[in-house]
Amino acid sequence: MMPMIRRLLASTLVATLLTAAPARGADQPLAAKLDALVQKLAPPESHVGISVVSLGTGKPLYEREANKLFVPASLQKLATASAALTMLGTQRRFTTRLLTEGNVDGGVLHGHVYLRGEGDPTLEAADLDGMAAKLKAQGVRRISGDLVADAAFFQPEGRGAQGWAWDDLSQAYGAPVSALSLHRNTLDVAIAPGARPGLPLGMTITPGTNYIQVQNRTTTQAAGAEASLGLDVGPASGGAWQEVLAVKGGLPVGAGQTVEHLAVAEPVRYTVTYMKEALNRSGIAVDGQIRLGGTPAGARAVAQHASPMLADVVRDMLKESDNMLAETLLLHLGMRGKGGAGTWDKGLRTLGEFLTKAGWQADGYRLSDGSGLSRYDQVSPAMLARLLTYMPTQPVGYPALLIALPVAGVDGTLANRLNTPVTKGHLRAKTGTMSGVSGLAGYLETADGQSLVVVIMTNGFVGPATRSRQLQDAVVEALAAG
Repeated sequence: MMPMIRRLLASTLVATLLTAAPARGADQPLAAKLDALVQKLAPPESHVGISVVSLGTGKPLYEREANKLFVPASLQKLATASAALTMLGTQRRFTTRLLTEGNVDGGVLHGHVYLRGEGDPTLEAADLDGMAAKLKAQGVRRISGDLVADAAFFQPEGRGAQGWAWDDLSQAYGAPVSALSLHRNTLDVAIAPGARPGLPLGMTITPGTNYIQVQNRTTTQAAGAEASLGLDVGPASGGAWQEVLAVKGGLPVGAGQTVEHLAVAEPVRYTVTYMKEALNRSGIAVDGQIRLGGTPAGARAVAQHASPMLADVVRDMLKESDNMLAETLLLHLGMRGKGGAGTWDKGLRTLGEFLTKAGWQADGYRLSDGSGLSRYDQVSPAMLARLLTYMPTQPVGYPALLIALPVAGVDGTLANRLNTPVTKGHLRAKTGTMSGVSGLAGYLETADGQSLVVVIMTNGFVGPATRSRQLQDAVVEALAAG
C-alpha cells in the first residue's frame, strides 16, 4: 500500500471509530440474543468469555465471564503489536550488515568479514544475495579471512519461550528467535511423486542451501495408494555445521505436490552458511572459515540491508498470525525498555509496563511470550477489551494497528469468514487458535453507526474449533446488525 493511501485510510478509520454514535443503554434484548447464541452454539464442555464495549463511551454493552482468565492463543499478538507500534514507532527498521576492518587491494579484502544481525525477522535469501552483490560491486573478489556471524543483539533464554510444547518446536510456527534470521528460520519442502512406482519422491528445498543435508527415504507408490509422509529436522553428526532433513514415506503416482514448512534449530548457522554461499555465487571466494563471534568496534559497513518499516512487519504478523515475528518484536521491546541484548524476560517486563498504562492490573494476568504459543499465557476478555479501548488514545500506533488487523471477508485469517453484507469489511480483528482454544478480538462497525470493541474467548473444548468459530461469527453478525 502506498504511504499516502495508507495515511488517508488511517485518517478515515480513526475518524469513523472516534466519532461513532453513542452506545445504547442497557440492552436486554441484545443480552438475551447473545445468551441464546452461547447456549446454542458453544461446545457444551467449553468455557466462554465475552466482552463487548462501546468505543464511543467506553461502557460495556455485554459481558459473560469477562473477568475470568483464558489462554489467549494468538490474541496475545494484540498486546505485542500495540506495544511495538506505540513504543518502537511505526517507521522503525532493522538492519543486517556486512562489516570489516580490512582493506581491499587488488580485489582481495584482507581481513575478516562480519555478518551482524540486528533482529530483522523478515530477512530473505534475496536480501543476502543483494548484500553479496554490493560487496562484489566494490571490486572484491576474495576475502582472505573468516566470515563471522554476530548475533549478540539478542540473547533469548532458550529454544522457545516458557510454556511452548516440545512438539511445536519442529514446526514453522514454532521457529526460534535470533538476531540473525533467514526465511523466518524455516524451510519450505516441496515434495512430489516420481514418474512411476518405486522411484524416490522429488524434493525441492527453499531456501536452497548446503546447510540442509537431505536424507530421502521415500518411494513413489502405485496410483490410489494412501499418502504417508514423515519429516524431521535434526543436527548433523560429528558437530558439522549442518542440519539433517529426514523424509520418509511415500506418495502415489499422479498425486499433486505437497509443501511442508519446518523450523531450523540453529538460525545463526543457517543464515551465515547461506551468506557464504551467496558470496561464492557472486564470485567472491572466502579463504577462511565461517564461525560465530563479535564484531570489532572499529569495523565499517561494506554492505547492508534494512527491513521494511515496523508498521509493515506488524501487518504481516497480524494478517498471517506469525509467531516468529511476534517473538522478535517482543525481544526488541525488551531492548527498548531495559537496554542491552534482547531477551524474553526484558521483553515481558517492558510489555507489562505498557499494559499497566493500558489499564491492566499487574497481578491479574500472566504472559510468557509475545505470540500466544505458550500455554502459560492467561488473560481475560475484559483485559483485551481494555487494551483495544486504550489504543485509540495512541495517535501513531492506533492507525497502524487498524491497518494491520485482518478484515472480515477480505484478507488475513478472516479472508474466508464473516463474508456477509453486515460484516464484510466492517470487522477488523485478530483470531487465535490452538488445541482447545479459539478466540476473536477487534473492532466492529455496526449497521446503526456504532463502533464496538468485541472480544470472544473459548477454552476447554475437544475436537476442531468449528463450533467455537460459528459462535464467534454468530455473535459478531448479531452485533453488526445493530
